[in-house]
Amino acid sequence: MKSLQFLQTSINTFHRFDSNPFEDTLFVDQLPRQPQKTIVISGFSTEIGVMFTALGALRRGYRVIIAIDAVGSRSTRTEMRL
Repeated sequence: MKSLQFLQTSINTFHRFDSNPFEDTLFVDQLPRQPQKTIVISGFSTEIGVMFTALGALRRGYRVIIAIDAVGSRSTRTEMRL
């Protein structure tokens, strides 16, 4: 498997400290500067953060991809694949 780390830059990677990144003005201000209109979301033990990010991005017209294999939880219920 190839590493995707070479694609990560300070311009396209945001570390957030709130469950809803669309409440972070730095994040929101940077979005229009990105040429892409697709947001890929992943996270562990952050189900609510993934949800808020996806919903906020959809409201703003972004195409959202949730990388299911890169999202996890400590919750057995969340991890159940139905």
